[in-house]
Amino acid sequence: MIIEEIELPINGKKEEIEEILLANSFQIFYKVLTITSYYLPINESVENHRTLKERCKRLRYVEPMTKFKNEWQDYEQWIKKYSIQECKKEENEILKQGYKKIYTDEKTDWVYKKTDEEKMYFQIQDIKDDCLMIAYDNENYYDLDRKEQRKKLIEDVEKYGIEIIDIDNIDRFKLVGKVLTIEEIIKKMEEILDSLNESIA
Repeated sequence: MIIEEIELPINGKKEEIEEILLANSFQIFYKVLTITSYYLPINESVENHRTLKERCKRLRYVEPMTKFKNEWQDYEQWIKKYSIQECKKEENEILKQGYKKIYTDEKTDWVYKKTDEEKMYFQIQDIKDDCLMIAYDNENYYDLDRKEQRKKLIEDVEKYGIEIIDIDNIDRFKLVGKVLTIEEIIKKMEEILDSLNESIA
């Protein structure tokens, strides 16, 4: 079984895209903050988004910012305190393997579904200092080959009037000076955790 997911830059503001989805019977299921650092082999360079995804190792930090509407997802288990020591240990393992940290992105993800039963979702990604993206896959297409899945996924997005900027998404990452240290990442995650604790109390 092949699972194809598209991740493409789109036109518009998050509020505009959300309005389109809500008007088409989607519901917002949850919102998360995700910070990802990318590590590339020392002797290699990145030309575009595709090579970044294919050749980089990643460390990803995720914190929920709203409760989940899915009954099967445990909101409390998703809330995590990140340890600087543990995260540095993970990063050092990657660096010892001959990799260098080249890029860190910060994004807020909103996930939308039509119903609990439907095997599809749209994820709107607001990437800080970069662009708005849509990520999407559909279990109904998993039996198709990758190329046909991709075609159907793009058609699904466009039928709602969402405009894709770059169908190949090969030039998204700027990769210029956007690197966060482990300490900076943990600080950002702790700020989110503190605000969540305040809202729960």
